Amino acid sequence: MQYLVYITIFLIPFYFFRFSFEIGDFLIKTNIFEVSVGVSFLLSLLFSANKIKDVLIRKNWYTIGLVLLFILSSVIGVLVAPDQTKAVGIFKGWFLIPLMLAWSVYCNFNKENIYKISWPILLSLITVSVWTVLQKTGLVTTAFYQNGDANFTGYIDQNRFFGPFESPNYLPMFLIPALFLSMPLFEKINNYRYKILLYFVYLLPLYAVILSQSRSGIVTIVISLLLYLNYRYLNVMKAHHRSPFKWHVFSGTWLIVNIYSMFFVMKYLADNVGSDSIRAEIYRYSTVDLLPHNWLFGLGLGNFQKAIGHISLTDFPFQQFGLPYAVHPHNLLLAMCLNLGILGLISFIFIVVKILQSAFSTDHYFRGPIVAAIFAVIIQGVFDTTYFKNDLSAMFWLIFVTAILITDKTRSAQKRVITNE
Repeated sequence: MQYLVYITIFLIPFYFFRFSFEIGDFLIKTNIFEVSVGVSFLLSLLFSANKIKDVLIRKNWYTIGLVLLFILSSVIGVLVAPDQTKAVGIFKGWFLIPLMLAWSVYCNFNKENIYKISWPILLSLITVSVWTVLQKTGLVTTAFYQNGDANFTGYIDQNRFFGPFESPNYLPMFLIPALFLSMPLFEKINNYRYKILLYFVYLLPLYAVILSQSRSGIVTIVISLLLYLNYRYLNVMKAHHRSPFKWHVFSGTWLIVNIYSMFFVMKYLADNVGSDSIRAEIYRYSTVDLLPHNWLFGLGLGNFQKAIGHISLTDFPFQQFGLPYAVHPHNLLLAMCLNLGILGLISFIFIVVKILQSAFSTDHYFRGPIVAAIFAVIIQGVFDTTYFKNDLSAMFWLIFVTAILITDKTRSAQKRVITNE
């Protein structure tokens, strides 16, 4: 079962291998990732009755309630959507399937062996990064579903690369959380040569983020790495009981590095503000025209582009140049509210808070990567929509279930009791 889950996690970014089949009068569209999730989920249900009992016995109703409220908001998003067939497909791919994956991970791993999921994440990270680098060299151009689309050739002409994804901005949204979720391997690899090799391997995704030329991605990777490195630094200082003098010297050095890095980030933003007029228009239409009338139940899943197209009919420049990029509001919280309504927004915020609370309540080696990964989602979510896509929603719920597992004291205690007996 664990190997099946490994394969499923590796396949997260390869949802574009799609196919369909008919059952009676129904045409069911799916992809290789969803099929793998479905198989691992069903087998997990079959062999994990004790896990279900474990969840019910511990009565963690707060966490269960948050997840159920979020799912309820997505069901409402289907019901209010004008195109319910499209909305059901979105519900399946962005809500149901990721939660099924999270349950499969929960059933087959615990706080002692959760680091093992970092291996398929690392392999997937390397595959996507190499794909992107090969695009830069010209050895790879576009995938089969990207062929013939002028947008992709336009990106390549601009020296912006996207790997297997739909745009360059989507590339760092996957790479950065995946980068951090693979980092627990540093704690488990004892051979220093392999550790050095891993450091060099991580240059690939960092280079791929740069190749995307996504400003939000570059800002996110800088800030998230600072958060992670500061966490690691403080842990090392604590573990080695540094003297006050050395503590202040090292702290001062890190403060200077942080200030310089933040200066770099702000300067980078200031030098590249000229290309944001389309995004500013999307924000204006979203907040001024759509949000005041749709905050309660949202627009419905998959209806944002159609809605913004309708209210901008007289804005011909936006219709021509901006509307093709208005698939999402380019802000995570706006996207939550406009897709799922206020219930979806509130439950999502509390789920993020739950992830952070869980991470900070333990000294588990997965703590730093979880915090950095969820902050990457939050930071880039200021500029982009870092949930509403197959791979991004799957990564979010992987972060969630990992945070739950590393604080699962009851299951560890049960395991110790059995061992002692």
